[in-house]
Amino acid sequence: MKDTYSIGEVAKLLQISIHTIHYYEKVGLLPKIDRLENGYRYFDTESILRLKGIVLLRACGMSIDNILKIHQDNSIENNLDLMLDTSKMLESHITELQNIKRELDEAIIASKNFHTKASSSIVMEKITGWFNPYFNNEISLTDFLEDDDTAWLLQDEEFVMGKINALQESEDSLSLEDQLYLCCYFSFNNEEAIEQSLKKLLAYAANKKYNTKDYALLTVLSKPSISLGHHLAGRLMLALHN
Repeated sequence: MKDTYSIGEVAKLLQISIHTIHYYEKVGLLPKIDRLENGYRYFDTESILRLKGIVLLRACGMSIDNILKIHQDNSIENNLDLMLDTSKMLESHITELQNIKRELDEAIIASKNFHTKASSSIVMEKITGWFNPYFNNEISLTDFLEDDDTAWLLQDEEFVMGKINALQESEDSLSLEDQLYLCCYFSFNNEEAIEQSLKKLLAYAANKKYNTKDYALLTVLSKPSISLGHHLAGRLMLALHN
């Protein structure tokens, strides 16, 4: 083990940049770095241990000011309080990251399922509940982004935004009770793609001699849409007479 190490060796050892070491020296976290006779700066083992502690506290999210307080205050009680506060902050951050990872994992599963369904033929599905149209900006942006039950009723060349699988019927509800639908899963980024998918469903129904109703429902699937870039993941449902 050597007695002294160059600033480059220390930077590589602690996986930080030389610029970061200079910055810590500039703001007072590190004492002035000594130089050898050849003019090169060097670290002894004591300085490296001090820097290692700084790197750990910074990685934990502790501010430069609080690290300075620890280095300027010899009271272990005060310094432990700062470190405990940082530990609590880390616990909160870990929980946030776990929640983010869970959402990402759900999006991955949903994207795989969507890809499987989009690659398969048209399927028949049944929905129970109601379609309740939204009026007077009843839906918030947060609800729209988080709720896959947000849907558009396609009828008489009009799009009416609302919610399917509603638990309560309203005066303007459309009953979906035990309603059969021809469904296709597809990606789209314009109305033309929606129209093409609707024509595909109508042609399929005609070929099978299904008796169709005068409306369809379109839902945008938020989780698989994450994997589609500029496109959205959709489920188009053409209503059939039972």
